[in-house]
Amino acid sequence: MKDFDSNKDNKLAELQTSLDKLRKSQIKNSISVKTLHKELQSSRLEAEQAGADLGAAREQCAEVDSTLKAQESEIEELQREQTQAKVRP
Repeated sequence: MKDFDSNKDNKLAELQTSLDKLRKSQIKNSISVKTLHKELQSSRLEAEQAGADLGAAREQCAEVDSTLKAQESEIEELQREQTQAKVRP
């Protein structure tokens, strides 16, 4: 019976040591998860901002294209007028 009690005490000590290790591991994992969660939130915010910046850049590009087309039309018109002015004596 003493062997059983002694073995039981040893087994309980082993289990307690294992439990302590698992708790430490859980704490480390919890910290890692919190850190990764913060990084994920930061990345999502950056992606959202990049999307907004991209949308603004596309709008500016469309405005530039529109302005460029208008200026090209104006240049063509001025060239026609210049050609007509040269033709007239």
